[in-house]
Amino acid sequence: MEMKKLPLLFLLTAFALTPAWGQSKMSPLLRQTLRKAETKSSVQDSVFSAVKKVKAGKTYISAFVKFNDEAAIDSLTAHGAVVRTRTASFATAYLPLDEAERISELRCVDYVEMGSPVTVQMDEAKKASNANDVLNGIGLPQAFDGEGVIVGVIDNGFEFGHPDFYDKEKSELRIRRVWNQNLEGNPPAGYEYGTEYTTADGILAAKIDDASVGHGTHVTGIAAGADDTGGHDYAGLAQGSDIVLVAMNEGNMLLGDNTTILDGINYIFDYADEQGKPCVINMSLGSFVGPRDGTSSFDQMCDELQGPGRLIVGALGNDGGTTCHTSMTFDAEEGDTLRTLFKFTYSYLMTSYTEIWGDEGMDLTIVPVTVDRMTGKVDARLNPFTIAPGGTGSETEYAFDGIDGSLVVSSEINPLNGKPHLSLAASFMNDDRRYIGFMVTSTAAGTVHAWADNVYSSFDNYDVDGFAAGDDTYTAGEIGGTGERIISVGAYVTRDHYEEYGIYHPSGEKLGAIASFTSKGPTADGRLKPDVCAPGTYIVSSISRYATTTPRAQKVTWNGESYYYGFMQGTSMATPFVTGAMALWLQVCPDLTPEKAKEIMRTTAINDNFTGDVRADGDYAWGYGKLDVLAGIKECIKSSGIDGGETLIDVPFVVRDEAGAVSLLFARDLTDAALTVTSVDGKVVKADTGRNFAAGEEVRLMADGYAPGIYLVTILSPDGGRHTEKIIID
Repeated sequence: MEMKKLPLLFLLTAFALTPAWGQSKMSPLLRQTLRKAETKSSVQDSVFSAVKKVKAGKTYISAFVKFNDEAAIDSLTAHGAVVRTRTASFATAYLPLDEAERISELRCVDYVEMGSPVTVQMDEAKKASNANDVLNGIGLPQAFDGEGVIVGVIDNGFEFGHPDFYDKEKSELRIRRVWNQNLEGNPPAGYEYGTEYTTADGILAAKIDDASVGHGTHVTGIAAGADDTGGHDYAGLAQGSDIVLVAMNEGNMLLGDNTTILDGINYIFDYADEQGKPCVINMSLGSFVGPRDGTSSFDQMCDELQGPGRLIVGALGNDGGTTCHTSMTFDAEEGDTLRTLFKFTYSYLMTSYTEIWGDEGMDLTIVPVTVDRMTGKVDARLNPFTIAPGGTGSETEYAFDGIDGSLVVSSEINPLNGKPHLSLAASFMNDDRRYIGFMVTSTAAGTVHAWADNVYSSFDNYDVDGFAAGDDTYTAGEIGGTGERIISVGAYVTRDHYEEYGIYHPSGEKLGAIASFTSKGPTADGRLKPDVCAPGTYIVSSISRYATTTPRAQKVTWNGESYYYGFMQGTSMATPFVTGAMALWLQVCPDLTPEKAKEIMRTTAINDNFTGDVRADGDYAWGYGKLDVLAGIKECIKSSGIDGGETLIDVPFVVRDEAGAVSLLFARDLTDAALTVTSVDGKVVKADTGRNFAAGEEVRLMADGYAPGIYLVTILSPDGGRHTEKIIID
C-alpha cells in the first residue's frame, strides 16, 4: 500500500537507558519491569503495579516459563522460584525479581513471559437459544440440568450464599470448592497463596470475596444458577451442576495476573478429576497483552490442559465499535508506512500500553512522532528503533522536548512464534498543543498489527493526512478469544432496554442483531473467532447484594434475608450462557472434546436474517451463528449412544419438524423391538414388530394425513423395557 510521505521537519535524539539484553528470552513486559526497578522509573506504575508481589520483604514477579528439559523445574527452584502449575512444556511460577534475568539465561529455559494484566469483560436469553426446552425436557427423553458435571468460574465479586447457588429445593449449597486467591491463609495443595474453602459451612461463613463488585455472582448465575423463588425465570442453565469458584488474584477487578488465572484452571480441572466428573470452566475475562494468534504461553497451556471432558469457554471481548486496533499489509516497497496517533482516555495523565506485532521474518522500525494540533503537520520525529530477524531484545526510552514524561519501547523476536514484537509504554502529562503517535516501517512483506490497551488509550488520526484512525477488526482478545481449543463467545441482542425504579433505559441495540460492543475476529493468524454467539445484552441474573451499583430487576426474600437479581451486559454475560450449555452437553457426552463441541456448534447453530448463512465458513462477527442448546444436545445424544450397551439415555425421544411430521430419534441400539402407535381410545394406528434400530437413527413416525388428536407411541424391547411418549397432532 502506497501512502503519502510526510516531510521531515526536525529530528530529536532519543536516549537509551539500557543496552540490549542479549538473546531475547525475556518478554518485553518483564524487561520493562526490570528496567523500571533499576532506574526507579514511574512509567506505567498505574497500569502494571499489580503484577509484582512482595513476600517476606522480597519482590517476586509472576511468570510463565517455557522449558525444554524436566531439569528446568529443579533449576528454577534453585534460583528461588516457586513453581505452581505445570504442563508438558510450560510452568507458572513466582520468580524473584533479582533472579529473573539469570533464570532466563538457563539453557533449559526457552522463554520467560511475565504475567500480564487481565480485565473483566436470563429469561429472554434462554428462550432465544431453545435452552428452556432442554431444561424442561421438551422433545427430549428427559430434562437436562448439568447433574454430574462441574462448572468452574474464574472471576471476582462472588456472593457465596446467594440462593441461586443452592439446589432447587434450597437444601444444599452446590458450591463445592472456593479458592480466594486474594486472601492469604490456607492455600490449596500445590500452591503457596490464597485461601481455599472446602466445606459448605466454611464457604458460607466467608460470605464474599470482594464487596465492591458483583461480576462473578452474575456470571455464575447465568451458567449454573437454580433459584426460582417467587416464580421468576432468572435461573441459569446448569441448574443441577456442582460449582467451583476461583476469586482471581487482583484487588480492583481492572487488572489481574494471567498466570494466576491459569493456576485457577488447573485447580478446577484437578478437582474435577478427583471427583471423576467432566468439567467446563468459564472465563469472562480478557487481556490486551499478547500476539492474539494462539501462541502465547497462556493459550498454549490452556490447549495442553483441555481434552475429553475438559472444556474452557472464554469471552471474545468488548472492543466492538472502538478504535483500539490498526494494521497494514506491507509489500516490501519503499514508502510503506503505518502511521497512527494515540487517543488518550484521560487528558491530564496520558497513559498508554500498546502492542505491535509483525509477521514472522519481518523487520520492524518504529519512529515516535508528534503532530501540531493547529497545523496537522508532523513537527517532531525521534530516532528510529529497529528489531530485525535474529536481533536481540532491547529497551529505549524516548523524551519529547516540551512534554513531561516518556515513551519506553521494548523489542523482541518472540521465541514462541518467531514474530517481531514491540511494546510501547507511554506516560505523559497533558500537552494541549501536540498529538503523540508513531510510524512503523518494514523492508519485508507481511502484515503488522497494533493494539492499544483500550482502557487508557486507543488510536485516532484526528483528520491528519496519512494517519490511520484505528478500527475494531482483529480485536478478539487474549485469555478467552484467541486460544486454539478455547470456545470463544461473542454476544447478540435479546433485550434492548432495562427498567429500574420505573425508568426506562434503552440501549439503542436492535433485537436479534449482533451486539455493538462485541469484539470481532479473526485472530492474528487468520483463524475463525468467535466460535459462536450467545445472548449478552441486559441479561438478568443473580447479583451480589453487597455491590450496589448494578441496576436491579428483582428482590427475593429467603430465610429472612434479601437477595437480588440485576441487569448486566457484555460478552461476559454471553460466555457463561455457553458455559452452562456445555455443562448440559457434557451431561449427555462426558467425554466431549473442544473440537467436537465446536463441530456441533457448526452444524446446529441458528442462522437467520441477522447472521446470514454462516455455518459453512463462519463469520468474524457471528462465528457459526447463534447457539442452539436444544439442537446441540440432540447431536450429543446421537453420538453418545454407541458404548457397549451402557448409555446415559436408553429411550427414544420425539421430534416434530417444521412440516408437522413426527419422528423418533434413538439414543442406543435396539434389536427385535416392537413399536406401536395407538389413539387415546385404544385404536392401533401403527404396529411394527421385530424392528432393529441403530443409535442415532431417526425414524419417521407420522406425517400429514393423521387426524388431529392425542396418540401414544410405545417401544417394547425384548428384555421387557418399555417407553411411551404422548404425541399431539394439531
